[in-house]
Amino acid sequence: MLFGVDTSGKIGEGNIYIAVVEHRNSNFLPLLRDVVRKRHRALASRKRVKGSELTEKELDWIVKNFDSRFSASFIGINAFSNLRDNLLATKDWKLKILASAIFLTSKNAVNSDDVILVDRDYSEDVMERLFSYLKMLFKINGKNPIFETGTSFNDAITKADLIARCARKGKIKMREFKQVEIIRLVRML
Repeated sequence: MLFGVDTSGKIGEGNIYIAVVEHRNSNFLPLLRDVVRKRHRALASRKRVKGSELTEKELDWIVKNFDSRFSASFIGINAFSNLRDNLLATKDWKLKILASAIFLTSKNAVNSDDVILVDRDYSEDVMERLFSYLKMLFKINGKNPIFETGTSFNDAITKADLIARCARKGKIKMREFKQVEIIRLVRML
């Protein structure tokens, strides 16, 4: 299986929304382009469709017509502040919080040898550290998925971006993490 992971927001700069989407070959993205084309031809013709450029009506269409399994979650800014207070002395604490959140969002869907594409939001060395934390968490859970950096030009990442945007706008049900879950995982890393 192939999964796409994207976040809406940056860790420590407000609420962060995490989406994990199982990629399936389908005609969902071409149909979405047709919906967008009715409003804005040039936007629909771009190589990638970004959730931040879509209207409320188009996001509602995504929720009704999305054809892949997904999971969404978020860390609120107040929860992040409390996590910061508890984990500030931990090396790489922000990245470990992000890795823990991605792990908790995806652990039930992902199996060993699945490929997880994570949107490139950070530099290459930061992405490598993020992947090492994710590998440790999955290994503890008895799984060994393959992590790779993806871009929004990949369909799995595009779909994850759309779901993350729907989560940010409150269009889909998502899970808010308990701080104790995150703290426990970060301390294991």
